[in-house]
Amino acid sequence: MRQAGQASWLMSIDEPQNLVLGLFIRDVAALSSAHSWLPPAAPAVPGVAGGGGSPAAARQWDAWWDHALAVDPHAPWLEVTTSWWGPPDFGSLDAAPQLQALVRSHFGAAVRWSENRNREHIAVMTDPGRGADETRLVADLESACGRRAALFNLRVTEIPFAGRELWQLHPEHVVVTAGRLLRLRRRCCDGDVVNEVLQDTTTAMRVVVAAGLDDVVALRRGEAAP
Repeated sequence: MRQAGQASWLMSIDEPQNLVLGLFIRDVAALSSAHSWLPPAAPAVPGVAGGGGSPAAARQWDAWWDHALAVDPHAPWLEVTTSWWGPPDFGSLDAAPQLQALVRSHFGAAVRWSENRNREHIAVMTDPGRGADETRLVADLESACGRRAALFNLRVTEIPFAGRELWQLHPEHVVVTAGRLLRLRRRCCDGDVVNEVLQDTTTAMRVVVAAGLDDVVALRRGEAAP
């Protein structure tokens, strides 16, 4: 974020509990999601005997996941809660009875698993010295591109998937695995984040709204930026 009196950018990072709970349910019930690009959870979630997940439950999970991922956390409260699961009746899933039954069966274990992931997320976000990571990241890109960052409001959603991956859902919302976020945090602290960003096109998408798509692509290809 820039200094007072100047136009500001904003980068927010969160790990929504409802998405962490949903990931647990998918894996514990061995649901065959149509979203085959989504990695398994990390740490791995042991599946229950027999799985318990039907094709109907998998389709319902996919629909729920798409909705939950798209909901703006700053939207009106009633809109946000449509993707949350509230015991004991889990009324938000009344239209998805097969998924609702799975959530009811495994909700306690899912909450315990999500609380462990939340502690890990907090440990990364409160690590000493990381307070200015986002500022350093944007400042380094500004230096590499030779101009000020454009205004943006970037939402980074961390989910405890396996691997070090990043997906851009739209220009101002990306999903990143916990391992990927931790790696970027460490490289920020090492002062080597520009090299990380410019050598990895996918990572560059995380900050593309900060410096401009054409500039980042040109730098990635070794061309001169405008």
